[in-house]
Amino acid sequence: AATLTSGATCMIHVYFGGSIIAAPLLAADGLEKVSKFTNYYCWHMVSIVLAAQTFAFAIASQTPVERSLAIFATGGSIAFTLWSLSMITIFKLRPLNFPQWALFAPTSLLGLAGLYL
Repeated sequence: AATLTSGATCMIHVYFGGSIIAAPLLAADGLEKVSKFTNYYCWHMVSIVLAAQTFAFAIASQTPVERSLAIFATGGSIAFTLWSLSMITIFKLRPLNFPQWALFAPTSLLGLAGLYL
């Protein structure tokens, strides 16, 4: 189940993030090239991390020996959830306008369930 929610998060990031976040970033005129392309690079890094997290959950679900992959992927998902909620609090963002927490929280809970149930 964590594999499915992680994969869905990756697809949402790539599909919607590409049009809602990455494309406007590249079209922005007021940013210096280094800032613009560093942010674009980071967007792609997140895509890679999300895909790797999905594969880690998938491998761990098929091979009990690979429990460390599930621990690592679950820990990352928990960290992403907590950072998203922290940013909402620190920067007074609207939770529905910054929905990353809602994508990572289910994966975190399912990852924990897979590890401990």
